[in-house]
Amino acid sequence: MLVEFECSERWKGSVEVLQNSIFHIRITPAERSTQYSALTRYGYLEKLSPEENVSVAQTEAFVELHAAGGSLKVRKSDGCFTLSDPAGKLLLAQKTLSFASGKTLNTTFDITPEEDFTGFGDVSRERYFHRGEKVTCWIRNVKSYICVPFFMSTKGYGLLLNSTHKSIFDMGCSAENEIRVTEGSSVWDVYLFTGKDFKELLQGYTSLTGRPKMPPVWSFGLWHICNNLSNAKDAVDDAYRYRELSIPCDVIGLEPGWMETSYDYSTEKKWDPVKFPLMIESFKFRKRTFLDAIKYGMGYHFELWLCDDYDLTYEEERRRGKDFKLEKEEVITDTEEFDTRLGVDMRSDRITKPEEAWFEHLKSFVDWGADFFKTDGACQVNNHPGRVCGNGMLDEECHNFYPLMLMRQMWEGFAEHTNKRP
Repeated sequence: MLVEFECSERWKGSVEVLQNSIFHIRITPAERSTQYSALTRYGYLEKLSPEENVSVAQTEAFVELHAAGGSLKVRKSDGCFTLSDPAGKLLLAQKTLSFASGKTLNTTFDITPEEDFTGFGDVSRERYFHRGEKVTCWIRNVKSYICVPFFMSTKGYGLLLNSTHKSIFDMGCSAENEIRVTEGSSVWDVYLFTGKDFKELLQGYTSLTGRPKMPPVWSFGLWHICNNLSNAKDAVDDAYRYRELSIPCDVIGLEPGWMETSYDYSTEKKWDPVKFPLMIESFKFRKRTFLDAIKYGMGYHFELWLCDDYDLTYEEERRRGKDFKLEKEEVITDTEEFDTRLGVDMRSDRITKPEEAWFEHLKSFVDWGADFFKTDGACQVNNHPGRVCGNGMLDEECHNFYPLMLMRQMWEGFAEHTNKRP
């Protein structure tokens, strides 16, 4: 059951219960009531059915929902809430919620001295628990490749911020008994989870985000990535050496030196003709290659390294039913001299082909024998001031979202092309 309400003339709010123990709150300034996160827009969150066994109590001051997994009480005047477990024990209390000028949201929560927090993905190489730490959910080279604005408390609740914008979680760092959250979209869209332990909380979280995919069993074995300067003979020699020494190894891979243009971000990449000669001719005429010796002669799986700066939002929009077709060049015929190249639109992005998905050009390398690709952080980890994506998103919203698009499009593209589990 979805309950909508107005916090004031300036704010609109809604709250609902999903699967007994998942509470969804959305508070927005009136002018942003139709603004939704990229995760919602492109279906990265499952559409869970609203829980029917919910009792709702609504007064002029509060909206209160009770379900089997707990209860939620939202104050209409400012949008702040309290979350309690099924026995009525307080789990989390929101103290303040404010929308600053521009697109900044700030909120604070009370926390108890004994609780600690885990989550956030790959944001720290030093600790699993984050009490007393300031966590920045923003992809950065080496420091944080996978940012997830989700945490779990040892008290039995979890919180997912439905946003791909930069968000900062001050987990009792600036103030010992307070969580402070700053987020860049100016929309408070949050999912709350209740459960007796981390396992239950993760069950609720993955029911919303999707269950992890089980990789093929061979991917859990030993991998050997050849030196960047390796050629076809070197790769075969490395593969043979493991077998000669009876060392179990499942994967042989190549670094970016396999490409004719090293670090080729385009869809025109080719095998280096010096280090990997005759690959195109061998494939065209179905002759054997060095990959046959590695894969079929010695039983390895094979990997190719990739880098990516492609605009993946075109494909995401296509999946929503909006197709992108390039306009045909208009030919001007008159008596005056006219350069038709100056009569068409010029895109600043010279890599992306709006009408073509990124995985399309990789199919030929899969047909050659690539079992998977290493998708390097590459330009994803850089800030891109001034960039506007094909779907209209700015880098401040797309930066954290990019790896999700890349992984889903790669996974689904490979599965569709090979009918195998990537």
